[in-house]
Amino acid sequence: MTIDVSMMGRSCTRLMTPGELVLLDGRETDSIPLRWGWSVLEPATVAVLDDRLRRSAVAGRR
Repeated sequence: MTIDVSMMGRSCTRLMTPGELVLLDGRETDSIPLRWGWSVLEPATVAVLDDRLRRSAVAGRR
């Protein structure tokens, strides 16, 4: 899986490794417009520890 962010015309991708914990806190900002997305590069299993991850995944399918 990757987490992709675009800011001010530049993009960055972070590769998530097996067993890595994804924290969603701190991704909202009012001062700089950011666009976030997720990509799945191969079949993956994700453990949802918080309802925010489920909402984020469902919103990304639209």
